[in-house]
Amino acid sequence: MNSGSEPAASPGASGEPADSAKVARRATSAGLEALFRQAWEDYESTLKARFPELLMRVLEGMARETVAGEVVLWHLYNAGWVVVADSVAVGMDVALMADLGATQQAREALFGALDALLITHQHADHCYEGDVAVWADLGRPLLVCHPDTARVLTRRGVPEKQVFGLEAGESTTIGGLRVQALPANHRHRDIPNCIAFAATLGGFTIVHTGDNRLFGPPALQGAEEADVLIHSLYAYDEAQAREGALTWVPEMLDEQARFLADLRPRVVLLTHLAEFYHPYHKLWRFVHAALLKERLFHLAPEVECPILGPGERYVYRR
Repeated sequence: MNSGSEPAASPGASGEPADSAKVARRATSAGLEALFRQAWEDYESTLKARFPELLMRVLEGMARETVAGEVVLWHLYNAGWVVVADSVAVGMDVALMADLGATQQAREALFGALDALLITHQHADHCYEGDVAVWADLGRPLLVCHPDTARVLTRRGVPEKQVFGLEAGESTTIGGLRVQALPANHRHRDIPNCIAFAATLGGFTIVHTGDNRLFGPPALQGAEEADVLIHSLYAYDEAQAREGALTWVPEMLDEQARFLADLRPRVVLLTHLAEFYHPYHKLWRFVHAALLKERLFHLAPEVECPILGPGERYVYRR
């Protein structure tokens, strides 16, 4: 007879108390949590320490002569990319956040070398407020964004002549660069007007999806059969993620793989894998990237899907 205040645990099939399985699961979960926290801290600290060096590598690469018949894409931080072809340089969601340690000289060198900077929406990891003064002081690059974002930038001091607003479906030409705004849906309460971009330079079309979270029509109409599509990875439950749960939704990966396979780009570059100020559980995105790559291969094996880190480049040739 149990003399304590709590009833005895009933034995399981193995003869052990049923609660022992729960205890084991909790211990495993706690161990995984600690492992992920440490890995996330290591990732952040390493990127912060090395980013100035990685940025210089990108700047040195941009200064070299481009080769006819190829487009070069450099990955910077999170969703930020620089694309160069036929002596035209365009930035996409380049945000040199303070923790990246970029010097004023490096900021000026990068933004001064861009013919245009495409901004999909106003979140700081895509459009960093600390870069605004550099753009205004340099008078370049030309900033292309949604009209709502354009109004925010001009209020922050960027001259109106330096900002060009595009609604989804509209396009413009800047020298040797043609830019078309594509419909996208961030599904975020404070960003109702996120757009994607298709940039054509040197005969290549590069699509940047921004933070699109709608994997079906009308999202990205006009992006079909792009040469390179930069895709923002998304495969976790937002509500549970805010509670710190290690959760992901396999159906989201399947949905994205089918969506990308239907668009049939020649290359998919996965982006938005990790960013500062987010909880450690988003380290799962690196696992998601590998799983999405595998799913896409089964659906469309002809589509390349490399995964690049900050400072790495991808060269696409016809």
